[in-house]
Amino acid sequence: MRFAGADGGCGRLRVTSARGFVARLRGLIGRPVPQPGEGLWIEPCAAVHTFGVRAALDLVFVSACMVVQGIDAAVPPRRVRIAPGARAVLELRAGEARRIGLRVGTRLEWERTSRVYVYRLRPSTGGKR
Repeated sequence: MRFAGADGGCGRLRVTSARGFVARLRGLIGRPVPQPGEGLWIEPCAAVHTFGVRAALDLVFVSACMVVQGIDAAVPPRRVRIAPGARAVLELRAGEARRIGLRVGTRLEWERTSRVYVYRLRPSTGGKR
């Protein structure tokens, strides 16, 4: 994903997608925590559990219009988080959402580069598409 952070900086975020039932259910269970600049995209998803996850995660809930609607930062293992109305969640290592400048209202865009999906962050348009 290519993105523009809240501070005006730009960067890239490599995202793996979990779309099948088993992949969504498993998420990061038994896997290493994403490195800086990496994340796991789970869709469809409006609720996340961190049972079996090795470390705290930032959970970025995203609407069907690809707008960040909530961020639960540094959620420790063995927790459940629900975001009614969310279409997807981006799981990042704890502190990563803040580091890259994600915030509520940020619009995400997907790009496809080889076999890895990427997104670009755009400033919010005040609820307009």
